[in-house]
Amino acid sequence: MRRKSLNQTRGGFTLTEIMIVSAIISLLAVIATPYWRTAVTRSQTATCLNNLRQIDAAKDRYAIEHNNQEPSSMEDLFPDFVKSGPQCPASGEYTINPVGVNPTCSIGAPHVLP
Repeated sequence: MRRKSLNQTRGGFTLTEIMIVSAIISLLAVIATPYWRTAVTRSQTATCLNNLRQIDAAKDRYAIEHNNQEPSSMEDLFPDFVKSGPQCPASGEYTINPVGVNPTCSIGAPHVLP
């Protein structure tokens, strides 16, 4: 019986196979990137709108408990009405506004309560 040498039994990938696999992975990455960015934007918008709703509810509860007095700043709402300071995930700044007026985000268009 003839023994195979060590070099003959090892299998491996050819350069062509590796290039094809990397081209397929690159193509998938190019296709997926715009969808990923859209998903991130939608998630940030939904989180911001939820934060604005929480600020609005906390503002109303503050006014009820303090005989219709307006909260002067966001810090008036901590920790009794909001656990911690909500922050916009898109790096916007929140303005609480008077009671009866929706709070706003500095980002604008998609980050506005209806």
